[in-house]
Amino acid sequence: MKKVMKAVIGVFSIPLLFLSYLSGIFDSTGDVKWVVPVARSFIERGDLNIDEFSDMLKTNDFTIVKRQDHTYTIFPYGTSIMAAPLLLIIDALPVTIQKLQIGCGLRLNTSKGQERIIASFFMSISAFLIFLIAYRYSGIAYAVFFMLLFAFCTPAWSTASRALWQHGPSILLLTLALFLIDRPNMAPVAASLTAIFLCFSFVVRPTNVIPLLALSIYVIKVFRKIRWIYFSSCLTVLLGYFIFNKLQLDVLLPEYYLPTRIGHGGRFFEALFGHLISPARGLLVYCPYVVFTPLGLIFYTKNNEKRLLTMMIFVTILLHWLVISTFPHWWGGWCFGPRLFADMTPFLLFLLIPLTSKEYVKSNVLRRAMVSVLFVFAVISFFIHYQGSMQWGPTEWNARPVNIDEKPSRLWDWHDVQFLRGVSGMPWGICQE
Repeated sequence: MKKVMKAVIGVFSIPLLFLSYLSGIFDSTGDVKWVVPVARSFIERGDLNIDEFSDMLKTNDFTIVKRQDHTYTIFPYGTSIMAAPLLLIIDALPVTIQKLQIGCGLRLNTSKGQERIIASFFMSISAFLIFLIAYRYSGIAYAVFFMLLFAFCTPAWSTASRALWQHGPSILLLTLALFLIDRPNMAPVAASLTAIFLCFSFVVRPTNVIPLLALSIYVIKVFRKIRWIYFSSCLTVLLGYFIFNKLQLDVLLPEYYLPTRIGHGGRFFEALFGHLISPARGLLVYCPYVVFTPLGLIFYTKNNEKRLLTMMIFVTILLHWLVISTFPHWWGGWCFGPRLFADMTPFLLFLLIPLTSKEYVKSNVLRRAMVSVLFVFAVISFFIHYQGSMQWGPTEWNARPVNIDEKPSRLWDWHDVQFLRGVSGMPWGICQE
């Protein structure tokens, strides 16, 4: 019966979430404009350079680099590789369907339309995986609640579903890995898949070396019978990655992955607090329910079987916070809210699940009180991420009255809060021109 119920919810929720993600603004910046072109180059020519897209190249474009007379984007190509199979599926659709207009006036036969479709698909699948994880601990109602919390009260909606940022594929891969790891036993196939998901999450986004190492420690320590299968799968993926880099880029590791990119900002403590309480980038401001994560950690650690996994997840979040605080550009440029924390979304929500579980919270009064506050914070978060997803004003905040990269002091201006720009009477769902 449970399997049937999960299947029914999946059949209905994934398409509904997908369609809801298609509405609203399309936020495609310099960070993501090469994702589809690189995927096209990989599909059609088997390489990663963007020489054939000379009409898109601009002088002094910080997003590109020259190597051996070829032009490449400076950003990781993992997102493009993940997008490639879906682009092939889109290409195979009838012409009449490809000409259909989707959200924000985009068409399926355009690069931006394809980007939006793929980003929405990634987040829809991720949301359902969160439901499956939560369903192991709580009833179906709470599992649906966590699915909706992920879908509409986190950067999954206001960032990862808006365009093909690295965060979307990163969230999907980390959620897949968490889904497979959070079990009492692990089959050999699951071990290999977990290794593939975690290693490729590093290919997608270099900061994911943190969950790769932390969760690998957990797998190797807890699931000893399959640790060699896991280790060999990791080794295969990473060796393949380095060899591919050497063949395609003539380097083992692109510059974007080098540790020289971090630790030179001179704003570490500002960034450390900014990632939590800045009115423009603060996680506690945009997702206030995360204040409950320490309680979830405490409840989990009372269970011997969950203690190590929970500690590794907590360490992952903590180290991620420290690393992104060393970025010189710690606010993430033009974006909405805590974008650089987006990758940790599945882990943060995982730490909230015990609050709704009778197994972990014995007192009905305490559990209901926490759930009530959690619900109120979820409503606040929905309002905030709605603004970032459906209104152009919060995105325009990055440029007006002064470019945020030129005057980062605006990150602390409580008189001009980014998400409140959407409450200024602007039309619903304005699209980027």
